[in-house]
Amino acid sequence: LGERARLVEDAVARLADRRLSGTVQLRLNEAEFLLRMGAERLKLFDDATGAVQAFRLADAELAALDDPQFAGVRQAVSAEIAALAAVPAVDTAAT
Repeated sequence: LGERARLVEDAVARLADRRLSGTVQLRLNEAEFLLRMGAERLKLFDDATGAVQAFRLADAELAALDDPQFAGVRQAVSAEIAALAAVPAVDTAAT
């Protein structure tokens, strides 16, 4: 899952490298940041719930762009969300 999350981050980063308007650039940077945060939550703390929340926020940023060129990235993010949602939650209180 971590490797797949990095692939999604790379896809967003490549899109962000293109010359785009300021608003689009800002939303892409925010989406990239949220994807990185989700991947780090997963890697550092095995926090699938936190990663799903970050990925959903990133998807919302991409959805706000309403541009078909980001459809592939959104599909990849949705696949990651579905995969992470299938991971059983860790009972941190018991731990």
